[in-house]
Order: sequence, then structure tokens, then C-alpha cells
Amino acid sequence: MKLFTSHTDDESIHFSMLPSAEEQYIDGEVERRVAAMRSVIDIVRVLRERKNLGVRYPLREVVVVNRSQEFLDDVETLKSYILSECNVKSLVASGDKEKYGVLLKPNIQFKELAARLKSNQKDVTTYLKTKVSQDELAQLLDIGKLTIGDNYVTTQEVSVVYTFDPAKLAGGNEEWEVQADNQSVIMLNIKCEDDLLKEGLSREIINRIQQCRKSGKLTHFDHATIHIVGLEANSVLENVIAEQKEAIKNQTNSTIVVGEVSEKCAISCKESTRIKDVSFDLCLLANESN
Repeated sequence: MKLFTSHTDDESIHFSMLPSAEEQYIDGEVERRVAAMRSVIDIVRVLRERKNLGVRYPLREVVVVNRSQEFLDDVETLKSYILSECNVKSLVASGDKEKYGVLLKPNIQFKELAARLKSNQKDVTTYLKTKVSQDELAQLLDIGKLTIGDNYVTTQEVSVVYTFDPAKLAGGNEEWEVQADNQSVIMLNIKCEDDLLKEGLSREIINRIQQCRKSGKLTHFDHATIHIVGLEANSVLENVIAEQKEAIKNQTNSTIVVGEVSEKCAISCKESTRIKDVSFDLCLLANESN
């Protein structure tokens, strides 16, 4: 253990002042990249929660649309961390709004606009609702101000929000969930394909087995035999276990048997559990550890 106080200090470390930051070691580029990564991860989590998609179930793709090439480069740099944290197979970072149906839309703060423009508010509002272009809204984002005739608006009076045209992506709203913050649009493909579902179910099964082993007070090095009891024949879960049996065994150090426990075997731990509305029992056999 590293000593942070000398042997002669009488007071507890809890009474010591927090150390000052050594700013020469702060890497602004790293902090910027991590901030970009966190913003993407946070939105993907929101999208998963919105559709009740547990993180154990992998998804096919996430698309990040942003106007800043620097932001996109930062996302690409930390792409592997984003994929791992979000449990997504692939990530596309793009600045092509048109390709992905992303549009900028003015969000008018009528009270603030009227307070300054007075009688000119109507003409400016009409222009923003019917004539303003995507380039003009991008300019408003870039410099915080947009000139309209003899008047101007600021981002305090007119904020810019992102909208999404689902017709631009295959599957539309049925397969994509979209969320934006003040700089990015995140599109998450939520289509539940068979291979992704099976991978997610395998993770769920591994989780339940690990919980049963923990209840049985086994360590990672203790081999065990666990019976899974109560599954219907040829059910999705039974098929997943059959297909992934070796992978499950390698990750849990447990031999998995689907079926009832013989009367000759003693059960040291039994747990009832549920995965996607399917209930079953896990039976850990006694005297199986090595």
C-alpha cells in the first residue's frame, strides 16, 4: 500500500485536504474523445431503456450522425469501447445528414423573439416556419446568429433540433429508434434477429448459472454439474443451451444437463428463475467440485 502521509502524522487522512490537480498532465484531446464516447453511450442506453432492450442482448448497428468531423473522428478512435459498452455489433459515424434522413428544424421561443422583434416577429416567424433552409439552420448552429431580411435571430430565441425521416432507412420506425442531443443524432437498429436473440439468451443463461454457483458458494475454479429442469422440449431456450453448451461450460466451469436430476444425486443448491417469461429451475449437484 502506498503511503500518502508520513509516519509522523497524527491526524487521520480523512482530515487532510484533497490534492490539487496537476494540470500539466491533463490531456485535452483525451478528455474531448472520452466526452464524445460518453455522449454516444449515454444516448444508446436511453434508447435501450425506451424499448426495454436489456444490455445482454446484442444489437446489429448504431449510426452516429454529427456535423463535426472532429467529433466523428473521436468516435471512430474509441469505437471499440462504444461497441463493447453498448453491446452493438457495428458502428457507423457519418456527417451525411441526407443519407440518414436527418433534418434540422427551428424551435422558436416565441416569448423571447416577441420581446425583441415586436411587430417584426410575425414575418420572421413565418420565414422560419416555411422558408428557412438547412444551410441557414446550420449557420445558426455554427455562429449562433442568423440574419433574416433586416432582422436577425439568435440561438437563445430559436434553438435548432434534429428530426428524422424514417423513410430514409430500411425498416423505418419498426427497426430504428432515434434520439438526439444538441450535437448528434444516434440511430439504433432495434431489429431482433434470431442470431442476436440466441446470443442474448446465452448470456442470460450464463448469468443465471453464475448466480446459482455463487449461492452454492463455489469459486471460479470449482467445477460443477448443473441440471436445468422445467424447459419444454425443443423450446428456444433448450435449443440455445444445446447449441452453446461448450461455450457456456467454458465460461462457467459447469457441465450443463437439461433434464430431471436422478434420485441418486444430491442437490446442494436449487434456484428458480425466469428468462423472457420462461420459468425453470437450476439444480447444483453436491460433491461435484474438484
